[in-house]
Amino acid sequence: MKDDLSRRGALAAIGATGIIALAPAPFVKARPGDSTLGAGGSRVQDGFPSLADYGRLGSGDDSAVFAAAMADAAKNNIAGLRIPPGTYFISSTLPIDIDDFQIIAHGATISSAMTATKPLIRVAGDNVSIVGLRTLLTAAVTTTHHYRVTGRSCHIDRCNMEYASAQNTPAFYVRGGDGFRLTNSRKSGSNEFIGLLEASDVLIASNQIYGVTGGDDAIALKAITRSSENIRIVDNYVYRHSAIVSFGSQIGMAKADDPRHSRAVRRVHVEGNVADECARIAFIKPGALRSDYRDGLVENVVFRNNKLRDLKGVTFQRGFEISAGHGGIVRNVTGEGNTITARANGDSSTGRKVGALLIEHSGGGANGSIEDIDIGIAFVDPHDGAPFGSPGTSGHPVQNIVRIDPKKLNLGKVNLRIDGNGCSESGVLILPGADSKVTIEKLKITNYNGKNHRLHGGIRTGSAIIESGDDIVLSGNGRPRVTDAGGSFATKRPTQN
Repeated sequence: MKDDLSRRGALAAIGATGIIALAPAPFVKARPGDSTLGAGGSRVQDGFPSLADYGRLGSGDDSAVFAAAMADAAKNNIAGLRIPPGTYFISSTLPIDIDDFQIIAHGATISSAMTATKPLIRVAGDNVSIVGLRTLLTAAVTTTHHYRVTGRSCHIDRCNMEYASAQNTPAFYVRGGDGFRLTNSRKSGSNEFIGLLEASDVLIASNQIYGVTGGDDAIALKAITRSSENIRIVDNYVYRHSAIVSFGSQIGMAKADDPRHSRAVRRVHVEGNVADECARIAFIKPGALRSDYRDGLVENVVFRNNKLRDLKGVTFQRGFEISAGHGGIVRNVTGEGNTITARANGDSSTGRKVGALLIEHSGGGANGSIEDIDIGIAFVDPHDGAPFGSPGTSGHPVQNIVRIDPKKLNLGKVNLRIDGNGCSESGVLILPGADSKVTIEKLKITNYNGKNHRLHGGIRTGSAIIESGDDIVLSGNGRPRVTDAGGSFATKRPTQN
């Protein structure tokens, strides 16, 4: 039976490291044998037994050798296992159900042709660390994922997760694994990295996350059976995914739930991540896609100094997308220093293309609520908004740099700082119903399609826009007047409405 007191102590120790703090902290790479790897106390020691001590390896299926090693560790209180360099084939899930256990595996590969929806490695023990392991899934079509983590205070560091053929499946599931850390690791060949992150006190840092064209979200935060809180996603590189991070539709309550069991994703810090050829930086969508989840809450989210680049419009659709439906609530989202340099994948016939920020109802069920958004974003079209097919261009120009549609939303305060270059229609489009809700603190729009008279230049709004500060460029009722046909808007004090 697991010692609940020691579990709580381990989680308290994780909290003391600052992982749950929203303020960024320097990240120090862990080394084999460090207590920061997860296995702590007097059991951490050199001289772990080798996998080769437990049987003949290389016979075609090494599952039994791994099983013998795990059984010996459980029986004799052994603190860890060294896997020597080489490739080892297994045909079934490798379970790690032991607390306070290390696997040191530099130069080792675990390979499998498994195809079923189950993990290659299941981590159910608390305070487990795996360092330096390469895992390879070789089936042409598989729904197997590399890891499923349910144990608490576990750490995966300097590991490599690969699919031999491109797959439409997540590499990771983390559910209930509070205190989880994933650092300095690499994933390639699948459309999603962490498919179900339902845990608290989590650090995901300094990973390389390679997807496939049209890939799903790299990191999906959920709250299906419990809330997820205190999550830091920092300094990761993401390639060809739908978003660096999504706050999923599966947040809140299913139809059969007791209404008192509302669930949330809160206190999330996303900083210093770089995305190449991705569709978004972030997609916040409680209640968006599944009609059986409702009343979910996303709150206290910080985006700072994240970058997205898609110069050819391979997958890009919109920078930040915030939507809510089925009673979902999004509130207190802040950010600064976020930059996007991109062309769009497809034109308006394939959906709205928005360079910096899209706010709208998700299209699912009852009204959602979006409030207390305060964010700074810079968007640049590398071809200055030139039409698709223009000489030397690739990809499409986005339609708008900002689009806010309050229809079917309970819209609260939105404060924006936007520097945008290049779009095919209006630079900022605020549809009717946002009266007295939107503050544009800073705005510079250049290279919009000023000849599209239906949209009256760079700005179109059916609501009053309130300004604050000295750098404001918009004011007044209805459609503010463009003072410079070139697209730079002059400071003007607001008309009192």
